[in-house]
Amino acid sequence: MTELKGQVRLNGFRPGKVPVAHLKRVYGKSVMAEVIEQAVTEANGKIVEEHGFRLALQPRVELPKDEAEVTDVIEGKADLAYTVELEILPVIELGNFKDISIEKLVAIVSDAEVDETLNRLADSNRPYSEKQGAAENGDRVTTNFVGTIDGEAFEGGSGEGIQVVIGSNSFIPGFEEQLLGIAAGETRTVNVSFPEAYAARELAGKAAAFEVTATLVEAPGELVLDDEFAKSLGQESLDKLKEQVRARITQEHAGASRQKVKRALLDALDALHKFDVPPTLVSQEFDGVWQQVQQDLTAQGRT
Repeated sequence: MTELKGQVRLNGFRPGKVPVAHLKRVYGKSVMAEVIEQAVTEANGKIVEEHGFRLALQPRVELPKDEAEVTDVIEGKADLAYTVELEILPVIELGNFKDISIEKLVAIVSDAEVDETLNRLADSNRPYSEKQGAAENGDRVTTNFVGTIDGEAFEGGSGEGIQVVIGSNSFIPGFEEQLLGIAAGETRTVNVSFPEAYAARELAGKAAAFEVTATLVEAPGELVLDDEFAKSLGQESLDKLKEQVRARITQEHAGASRQKVKRALLDALDALHKFDVPPTLVSQEFDGVWQQVQQDLTAQGRT
């Protein structure tokens, strides 16, 4: 209060001349609350320092709940008694790291892998040209469709201008095969069943009927893997494209190898060290993981 006396400005009093008794009446409770908070913080810090604790979380403090008792403390008529709960990190005795042996996998990128990737690139960039007559395997069919389950349309079951390459296996099993022989302007019903492991759980395993209209049928054109193809992808030459593809595959292999080494190392460390984890840390970690699971399910339209 003496320190506060020189700082406050109250009407009717000159600076620094406010009686302490008056300050107590005006600011006593708020000042005492700050004093109590500071005292609790200092006392907790002293407990941690004297015992050499490593806190897992901030201390949980439980102050008196009785209103009269709290009032007596704030007014300076009684000492403060409170309960503090600490969760501390366990002392971990380090094991002998020399006993850990980890095998790092190294994969050499073969020419076959590079060629396979180049072929996929070629397929994804293959030109198509309109054709007359029935669609064959490998043709691209532009479709409009409406899907129903038990006669009712369902969310995500309709589409317009959707391109389907027959034989690409990019749609529900059985969908593409039933487009064989379809011609532009033709409408047919495609009956399929969603896989049991389908991402949208409300559709998994269910039978659906799609009314499909083909608006365009196109045949695949020839695509030569040469320098011109590489230039269409922003590379100087086919050799440069192959180098880039090989480098990317090498990077992917290295990333997979690092993850495997990391997992093996963590498993080895876990086998060497056994200790009790603070329960609140476990709860927080579970909540974080569960929240991520729920977000992933929501993004996939699943529950």
